[in-house]
Amino acid sequence: MYTIMNVIYGVPITDAISEKLNQMSDGGEELFETFYHGGASRQVGFCGVFLDRADECADTVVSKLKLEPTKEQKEKAEKMINDLPKDIKQILPEIGVWIVWSTS
Repeated sequence: MYTIMNVIYGVPITDAISEKLNQMSDGGEELFETFYHGGASRQVGFCGVFLDRADECADTVVSKLKLEPTKEQKEKAEKMINDLPKDIKQILPEIGVWIVWSTS
């Protein structure tokens, strides 16, 4: 098992969002992209667009990672976020480029 750094544009699943999703009958599966998270006590993932990834098993040239979304990616992510239920939108962190950690 190894750690994966996922670069996304949008919002990550925070502890508060994970709690809300767990209260939904379907776990909010259609609202957020989730990653494998091993034994994590909460869901791991995001709402938005995936930009790039790197893992601890390979050296990575950071300058080659895609860290900036295109205009189209920004628009897509912002529409996805805007379509979230009101009670989730109220607890969202700032929209931006985030690193979301996951495991293999």
